[in-house]
This record gives sequence, C-alpha cells and structure tokens, in this order.
Amino acid sequence: MVVLKKSNIREATDSDISTLLDLSVKMHAEGSYRDIKFSKEKMENFLRKKINNTNSLVIVWSTHTNQIFGFFIADIVEYFFSYEKVVLDTIFFIIKEKRKSIGAKLLLDSYIKWAKSNNVKEIVLSTTNDVEVEKIEKMYSKLDFTKSGVLYKKGVNYKET
Repeated sequence: MVVLKKSNIREATDSDISTLLDLSVKMHAEGSYRDIKFSKEKMENFLRKKINNTNSLVIVWSTHTNQIFGFFIADIVEYFFSYEKVVLDTIFFIIKEKRKSIGAKLLLDSYIKWAKSNNVKEIVLSTTNDVEVEKIEKMYSKLDFTKSGVLYKKGVNYKET
C-alpha cells in the first residue's frame, strides 16, 4: 500500500465543488452508468446540497498541497419502516492512479467514525457501477461488513415524447 506524505481527510466545502465535479465526470465515464447522460448542472447542485446538509457527509482525500484524489458521500436517513436511522453511501470514488494507496481506507475509516458518532443503527456500503467489484467486496469484508442481498439492473430503451 502506497502512503502519500501528509494524506488528509477533510469535509468538503463549496470551494471544492469544481474539483468534485471534475472527479464526478471521471467516475461517470468509467462505470456502468456511462451510457446515461451526465448533467454537470445537476451534479453541481447535488454536490452543493450535500455539502450544506447536516445529515450528509461529504469528505475528500487530499494531500498537503490540497490536491484531491477521491471523495465520499453518504446520508443519514430513517428506515422506511422505523424512526431509527441508517447511513447509506452514495458516492465513493478515487482516481484510478491512486487506488492502491491509503486513501480508500482513510475515507472509509472517516465514514464509519462519522456514522457511529451519529448514533445510527447500521452502516451501509454498496457498489453499483461495476468497477473493481471484487476488490471492493474484499475491502468491505476486511472492515467486517457482511454482504446483504443483491442488486439487479435492466436498461430500458424509450423515446421521450
């Protein structure tokens, strides 16, 4: 595992949105969602909303020069059947060139610490973009997460009217 000097996990701010948007474009192009039209405007609004929401976590992995190599987004929500809370991840992305470094572990450790500090009943990690799935499953298992269920997708072709 490569350790970058002075790696840093910190909460994202509005000033990070441009960089997070660039990383989001890379993430979208690499994964199984690449055939779905990407809207920079919608993504920018999403990032801004999450950064400014107290029930959301948006953290970045950067170096001492503040270059961002990855980011993580999660939300605390109530179960649909209970008032108890669960935390769900939405985005976990690290640029391809840095995936063998410590960034993933640092981001996940921060996520888990944040979730526990918010008194949630469960912490959920997922992957739906078909990128390095086996590596992700192995990493999540090492963190004592257990596989629960499966996800199936089916594309649908339609014409807008």
